[in-house]
Amino acid sequence: MDGYTTKEILLAVKDKLCEHDRRLKELSNLTDYKNDKDVKRVNYVMSEYNVSEKPELYYIVSLNNKKINGRVKKTLEHMNLYLNTRESGLVLRDNNGRSYFLNKKYNIFIPDENQHEFGCISKELLDDEFAYEFLKSHYFYPAKKGLNQNMSVFNKELCIRGYIKDEPILFNYNPGERQAHLANYKGKDLSDSTLQELFNIVLDDYYFEGYRRDFIESSPNKNKEIEVPKFNDNTGVVDFKVEENEKGLRLIKK
Repeated sequence: MDGYTTKEILLAVKDKLCEHDRRLKELSNLTDYKNDKDVKRVNYVMSEYNVSEKPELYYIVSLNNKKINGRVKKTLEHMNLYLNTRESGLVLRDNNGRSYFLNKKYNIFIPDENQHEFGCISKELLDDEFAYEFLKSHYFYPAKKGLNQNMSVFNKELCIRGYIKDEPILFNYNPGERQAHLANYKGKDLSDSTLQELFNIVLDDYYFEGYRRDFIESSPNKNKEIEVPKFNDNTGVVDFKVEENEKGLRLIKK
């Protein structure tokens, strides 16, 4: 077998990433931060980096840009001087199974009445076989073209990177948000043919054995299509709304 295309992987995993996104948002809705005016939202992600263990759950504090802390953070980020350590951390469990954060900077917590549901959703996510089998190493490369092209699959989104006509191109897709983003790092022209080339990158079959192969082959979506509109854009950035139908996905240029 020559290997799967990036399009086949995208179509096969999109529903699972959408499911993870939905469940992680449910955790956000169970988190109390209403008494801290600096906090806009508490989001959650699962780690995918330790291949020897199951993933862990992390929180990320999204700051209110209308408040002073949010404005300071935004300024430091623009200057590449900001460290995110105070806004993120591991979700911990005590001996009674209660979830909590080691964070003294922000007034964020899981209320008593939400602890059981929060714990059940967290366990469901972290025990999901997809999370620790498919995502145990999330970068996939072609057999011959090395580091110039790759696809990465995270727990809520995926990215396809490639060099086309010596230009570095990135396609990012978030199934839960039904949005996609195409960019040329050098700010040059983009077109539908550019995107089609990214979708047709053939990945090394080495990465797809055991669970991954079984997951892809059992997907009812793997052989569907991605409808790409005709376009030529010279801004270097194109955003899409993504719709789904019985034939597959349809990208709509914003």
